[in-house]
Amino acid sequence: MNTFTTNIQLVYVLGAVCFVIGLHLMNSPATARRGNQVSTAGMVIAVLATLILLIHDGSVTATGWTVLIVGALLGSVAGLYSARIVQMTAMPQLVSMFNAVGGGAAALVAVYGYLHDESAPGGVLGTTTVFTVLDVIIGSVTFTGSLIAAGKLQGIVNRPAGDLQWRPGAQRRARGDRDRRGRVQCSPRRRCRRC
Repeated sequence: MNTFTTNIQLVYVLGAVCFVIGLHLMNSPATARRGNQVSTAGMVIAVLATLILLIHDGSVTATGWTVLIVGALLGSVAGLYSARIVQMTAMPQLVSMFNAVGGGAAALVAVYGYLHDESAPGGVLGTTTVFTVLDVIIGSVTFTGSLIAAGKLQGIVNRPAGDLQWRPGAQRRARGDRDRRGRVQCSPRRRCRRC
């Protein structure tokens, strides 16, 4: 590891510290604005460090730069537009959707990194595989969990997690309520398709 890479890693640590401090400051309404500013500074630091690293490595083609710039512009416009038009009472849903996008992006980046490393001459290291699987699992859970949270906050999803009421007889099958022949016993009020 050369000096340049070490310095970039230290800058990433500085960005992570800004995120942690920003989250801590967001615990109180009195310091929430400052927490947002510190977290924003951490994100700017991380993005600039990544851009410097990409420029230094020279690994991104002209097409890649075009995709990065267009994607950043489209994402910024969509995020700014949605943040401006959303009502304050719907802000938790918006934050949850932004969180879902971040989780999905993390999972996709992990999959791409694995596929890219697999095609390399040396193949993929075992430790890389473990971290990739963890990244995909955590990103996917974040994506789906945030979508469900946004749906519940918006009132689209109105069932509690793990609720089996949507399938008549499912709770009875889970509990093992059966008649003498071994068939699932259903309520006389609500009969399932099997009864």
